Amino acid sequence: MSEEVRAKALEPFFTTKPPGLGTGLGLTMLAGFFLQSAGYVSIDSALGSGCIVTLLLPLSSAPSQVTDAHRFLETKDHGAARILVVDDEPGIADLTGEWLQSAGYQSAAASSAAQALVLMAQTSFDLEISDVSMPGEMDGFALAKHLSEHWPMTPILLVSGYIKPVEPDETASTWQTLAKPYRKDMLLQRVDELLIQYESGRDRQRDR
Repeated sequence: MSEEVRAKALEPFFTTKPPGLGTGLGLTMLAGFFLQSAGYVSIDSALGSGCIVTLLLPLSSAPSQVTDAHRFLETKDHGAARILVVDDEPGIADLTGEWLQSAGYQSAAASSAAQALVLMAQTSFDLEISDVSMPGEMDGFALAKHLSEHWPMTPILLVSGYIKPVEPDETASTWQTLAKPYRKDMLLQRVDELLIQYESGRDRQRDR
């Protein structure tokens, strides 16, 4: 890559891809994870010569410290809840899936709203996590509205680096948002809260 591109590669929303094919958040989230851990990210690149990305994390001999909230999330029996992750960036979708599976959830991935609708029609999911900005005719907000209308008891978590205000209507009350970049504990905390909230709602409906 050129020096001009290399200098901006880690900036949020900078991308060399055409509109609709990328948000530029992939490298930004990667850098965010390392910087939050007191790490370092550098890019060495020259046109026609290749590219080297260096990722450094500090070495620590201190014992691991786990917060009570994190310990609760790691040990809680989630009942193998099924979660659909919708993101057009495979790296982010894979990482989110790994985090969910490490907490005891089952996860599946879709790279577009159209693919998500196919999976939703084939399999029942307990929660849907969707990026807001996606290629195609249906973005994350449009997908959330469609799911709220056809699967009203499936909670929806919208994630984005630039969350727009959700207009108050009958469907918006079923959505929650999470800003990128997010940490593993932030994601799992929100997922856990949504599943508990909607499971309580399902129980009340069954009791009527």
